[in-house]
Amino acid sequence: MSFLCCVETGGSLVSCSTTDGGWNLVLRHRLCEREGAWSFQTTTCPSAGRTVALHTTLDNSRGITVPFLVSRRASSDVLEVHSLCPSPSDTLVSHGTLNTDSGGLEKNLTVLDGPTLVWGQQEKVCVALPDVDTGVRGFTKRDIVLGGFIGRSGLTVERLWAFHCHHDLLLLLVRCSSSSDCEAEPVTQWCCLSVDVAGRGGKRGELDVRLVPSHRCVPADYGCVAVCVAVCQFWGVGGEGGMWSETRVLIGTSYRQLVVLRGGIPVHCVAMEATPMHLQVLLVSGDEVVVAVKSVDRRVKAYSVSSCGEREVREEGRWEGVSQTAVGDFASLNRQQLLLLLAPDEGEDLTRQFIVTDFRGFTATSCQGGVKGGVARDKVAQSLISAVEALQKRQQDPPGTILYVLSCVC
Repeated sequence: MSFLCCVETGGSLVSCSTTDGGWNLVLRHRLCEREGAWSFQTTTCPSAGRTVALHTTLDNSRGITVPFLVSRRASSDVLEVHSLCPSPSDTLVSHGTLNTDSGGLEKNLTVLDGPTLVWGQQEKVCVALPDVDTGVRGFTKRDIVLGGFIGRSGLTVERLWAFHCHHDLLLLLVRCSSSSDCEAEPVTQWCCLSVDVAGRGGKRGELDVRLVPSHRCVPADYGCVAVCVAVCQFWGVGGEGGMWSETRVLIGTSYRQLVVLRGGIPVHCVAMEATPMHLQVLLVSGDEVVVAVKSVDRRVKAYSVSSCGEREVREEGRWEGVSQTAVGDFASLNRQQLLLLLAPDEGEDLTRQFIVTDFRGFTATSCQGGVKGGVARDKVAQSLISAVEALQKRQQDPPGTILYVLSCVC
């Protein structure tokens, strides 16, 4: 089993894989440019137990976004939570331990801002909040029993998607199955929950859980066939100077579809060649994102999705033989890029073959003899470049003025 996440500060990549002894080999990969060529430099990081989750999220105590590793020692139900501090050197910072039943934990565990841990376990959803009042690093675990919201007994959580919406509000999308003596086969159930971790009356630790009507969020017809889910938020400035925001839910279904929902209503549906398995959302602008859809056949297709419901979903690119994807500012461009790791053989360097692109001109690809990267320019930009070179030779104009225009055109 292998895990992958991106360090948002500095745009490097963190990966870990389980060794034969049950411990992890944790690596940090930095994309560097030297003499016009791009390459990944890899260093070994500290490890702690066998990792069951690796996510990049906000550490509230330090106010920075860092990778969190949730690990479990061999033959133990105790989870250990560490963050990887990238500066000045890669070190692990302990955030405490958590006693829990490990059954099925690897499939459902998500780490959100805080860090807050969320996972499904039998008939309930467990939420572990960081202790902020005791002064000792640790977690307080709270259980959400689904039977009280669905109205059925004998439930078992099959899939759980958890998202941090804003401030202390979480969105939980839960698919579970229920069975009884009068039913020949288990019945699939779907529910959407909003969880305010600030609690009732602002008392932290006492969760305020409310059932969200599925037709206003994710209808059961889509939730029961969902394979992968992502949530993206658009924002901008309105006509009178006020800020606006809209939320889209992206769902990859077992019917080989990518569905875009707005307020529970499908606004786009894209037919896929294979079943989608993973979604990565790349921020392009306040009203546009690019979603990379990785399918079971290791193909990746990228589509642009805008806040304008009438605008068509446009394909931005496609690749084959992709093992994993990640999003971050790998090339230090002050904007996000998509990293595609091309499927290596078992035991090979994870970053031996890769593609980095921002869908707006920059691309860095690996090849024999090194990695070459650059900014793609159209014919107009190439003509301007030739004009700048001619003016520089004749010394008729300071190059800075025209080079600034170039930076806007490219």
